[in-house]
Amino acid sequence: YKTGKVSKSDVSIPDFNELLENPNKAKAFQLLVYAYIYLKNNPQYSDREVIAGNFSFKNLKEGLLTVAKSINRKKETIIINKAVLNNVEEIIAEVIDKIMNEDFTKTTEISRCKYCDYRSICNR
Repeated sequence: YKTGKVSKSDVSIPDFNELLENPNKAKAFQLLVYAYIYLKNNPQYSDREVIAGNFSFKNLKEGLLTVAKSINRKKETIIINKAVLNNVEEIIAEVIDKIMNEDFTKTTEISRCKYCDYRSICNR
């Protein structure tokens, strides 16, 4: 669940690259990482059809908002299988690689700094 508002568009992606390229898809990425961790730690469930989603307390009328693939405005829930887990693992590896190997630069979007634990380092 999320105590904040989550909409269908927050957890819908056209493809897995969107998770890396679009910071607005962080909620979808977070859910897929949770599913990845759960299934890696509980391999006895890896042959089952698993979905990832959440209930938004500020958007309860929508019910369970599942991570979905969006194609031409149509959303189809992503069934998390071995292929999806492999995609998520590749994305996690890319994120870690970026963190470890790219120079740190301040964001141009100051609003992102509001809850950042490191904003004092940047004097924001």
